[in-house]
Amino acid sequence: MTKAMRWGVSSLLAVGTLSLGVFAGCSSDEEAPANPGEDTGTGEETPGEEAGGETAGETAGETAGETAGETAGETKPSAPPKISLVHAAAGLPAAIRFCMAISTPTTSNPKYGFAPAPADKPLPNDAAAPLPFGAGGPLNLGSLASLVTGVAITPIALPSTVDVTKTCATLIPGDKTTIPAGGVELNTIPANTFLANKSFIVAVLGADVASAHVSIIEIDKATSPGADKLGAQFLHLSSHLGTVPITAGFTTPNTTPADGGLETGVEVGVDSGPATTYVELGTASYPTGTAVPTIVPASAKAFGDLLKDRTKSAFSLKFGPTPGPNIPLNFVELASTGKADPYLANGKNWTFIAVGDPTKPSPASGGTDPTFFRVIALNNDP
Repeated sequence: MTKAMRWGVSSLLAVGTLSLGVFAGCSSDEEAPANPGEDTGTGEETPGEEAGGETAGETAGETAGETAGETAGETKPSAPPKISLVHAAAGLPAAIRFCMAISTPTTSNPKYGFAPAPADKPLPNDAAAPLPFGAGGPLNLGSLASLVTGVAITPIALPSTVDVTKTCATLIPGDKTTIPAGGVELNTIPANTFLANKSFIVAVLGADVASAHVSIIEIDKATSPGADKLGAQFLHLSSHLGTVPITAGFTTPNTTPADGGLETGVEVGVDSGPATTYVELGTASYPTGTAVPTIVPASAKAFGDLLKDRTKSAFSLKFGPTPGPNIPLNFVELASTGKADPYLANGKNWTFIAVGDPTKPSPASGGTDPTFFRVIALNNDP
């Protein structure tokens, strides 16, 4: 590993923290797999619901007519889409906020309205915590939840210094002829992009201001990895690497060598195999122009044993044909949350995202450029 690719706790603590005022907080309870018998938020009940309250005879005694009538006459409740933001635009300020302009059939003065409170002010709306480059997190939609599916949304990226106590309508006139210095209007997200019961990443991309745009990537929340496995997908959002593809996978300690013990090396006289096992996720390329990044694999791939030792299991990368860093999962967690606490959990799907410049040294190695390379992970599930 080169000096530029060394990883340190201090460097990661500086980039991962998000404002809980606009981003949904992640507690240990929220990250735990859904318990049997609880509403998962998808409109479907998990196995075990009413396990003790209904006998097999009562269940069998329901008539076919009743069942058919319920199916035909009722619509299962739907959950709002989960939307996560990621700042991967090297051409924009190192920390940004957003105003969300919306269009509706009733908005006539003059071109755009703005999202209702609390999204009527620049987001994140915590004055001390804009969205830094290389960070991401789920939006707390609040009153916007009922609107995001049916309206077109135009994100307007603003520098972190804008006054978060003012509404977007005050900062930006309705005709949007005056955007605060350093801000830029991004491309409009069409209505009906964010569908109920689905999860999306809104990636802010662009190597310069002229190319800055948002891409919407649907991530897999439908495939169950199983309670004892972690589901994973991968996104390449490093504009610094340009056309160089990234191959990603996981490296774990070999826990089943020939001698039956934990493999830490090859023992004399024992053919115990390699010290680690590598399983590939896939190869992804950075999109050209405004093309949508391709997530690999299309459906989350399940991995077991990754979380038995977060310091030894690693997210392993290759830049084109060149070996890249092996980043321990506890460092991925630290980059994702800014905290040295466990974050990844089995029973859920996660998207691992590469962002930044591999040639830039991290702060731990004396670097000062905020676009240094890192990998973060976002939870696909509500």
